[in-house]
Amino acid sequence: MLAGMKSLSAISEFIDEIPQEALERLETRISPVTKKRVPPAYSTIRRALMAVDPEELDEVVTSWARTGIEQKANRNDDDDEKGTLSGIAVDGKALRGSRQSDGTRIHLLSALDHDSKTIISQKDVPLDKTNEITIFEPLISALEITGKVITADAMHTQVKTARSIVEDKRAHYVFGVKANQPLLYNAGIELLETIDLDTADFERVQRGHGRIDRHRIWVKDVPEEIKFPYAKQFVLVERESSDLNDCMKSLETRIYVTDLIKTDATAESLFRLISSHWSIEANHWIRDVVFNEDLSQIRKGSLPRAMATLRNLAIAAIRLTAGVTACIAKATRYLGRNPNLTLDLLGIPPLVTG
Repeated sequence: MLAGMKSLSAISEFIDEIPQEALERLETRISPVTKKRVPPAYSTIRRALMAVDPEELDEVVTSWARTGIEQKANRNDDDDEKGTLSGIAVDGKALRGSRQSDGTRIHLLSALDHDSKTIISQKDVPLDKTNEITIFEPLISALEITGKVITADAMHTQVKTARSIVEDKRAHYVFGVKANQPLLYNAGIELLETIDLDTADFERVQRGHGRIDRHRIWVKDVPEEIKFPYAKQFVLVERESSDLNDCMKSLETRIYVTDLIKTDATAESLFRLISSHWSIEANHWIRDVVFNEDLSQIRKGSLPRAMATLRNLAIAAIRLTAGVTACIAKATRYLGRNPNLTLDLLGIPPLVTG
């Protein structure tokens, strides 16, 4: 997968072509006839992935990623970064090609570290997507997130979830607000009607992809009559998109709620957390476009989830080595030409000679 192979057939074909040195590092079996290392067959790879416990595979991969993030942070200890808010994005993704005969398909809920843009926890969501809500707490239960900020869309703006984050995990939240929490949503709408459009708390203008995006942010106290757990501030975000000739194309406003107080988070830092949340959507896009996840027709047993986990592993290995700005597609092409480097990234030790 790290070498850009997107299917079991492609993985098998790639392994058939890698040099003996790489096979020796992998400790594949030796042919009694040729005395050479033999790559595993397609059927062996398939059986191995079907036999693996998907929960355990996810835990091994995400634990590896969390360790890599911690080690990288220790190497790059920077006083300028101390005191900044660190976020974790939570979002779900369906594996569209995994649809079964009864119409169900695998749906995964993931947590992504904002800074490294890598998946650090992943759980299967049973049957109906609305069950994401019940999987949220198990998803973050193994994570050490004290002082960090969980970002999530409005589906997860739930009383129990907010309490769990603040009370059990000693963390913070920034949630999207929509009509599934009517009192919260209506209070946010009322505040929108009172803001001074000329004096935003923070503004940012970005040019790129043939358009200009203007974001304006207002931060307002949550009214005392709103009893959503630990909610302290609304974050109101207006996004105006125009073409390069400054002709407006769209205008939208979104409402967020957070337990963070003004002394802990500026309008700019809250906007950074909200913007960084979309890194998890970018991760989904990479899995779909670079690794063809949505096009994959693998359906049998735990195979679809195992392949999704391996895609997360490939992205994490590249991100933690080359940085968050690395082009994943370009990196996989390079690694495909250098199989021993691929093994290096996975921590498989080189041969010891002599």
